[in-house]
Amino acid sequence: MNLLQSFLFGRPHTPPTDGDDTMPDNIENLVREHWEHLQAELLAAKERDEEILACLSRVEAALDRLIHDEAGNYEEGEIRGH
Repeated sequence: MNLLQSFLFGRPHTPPTDGDDTMPDNIENLVREHWEHLQAELLAAKERDEEILACLSRVEAALDRLIHDEAGNYEEGEIRGH
């Protein structure tokens, strides 16, 4: 099993023992670096999503307050006969 397969399938990487290294160290390092970069990008995307959702919640709450206030103003106008 090569390093890429170990990342994809979650199994530990076991290098070949017969001396026939099918994936040179520099390729393994390159794959590892890309994998770590992808993990960092995924974490950053999750953090951005959390920030966006928090902002959306604040906008929704403000909109709810505005709708409630306007509904109250409309009812007061109806009661007063305006």
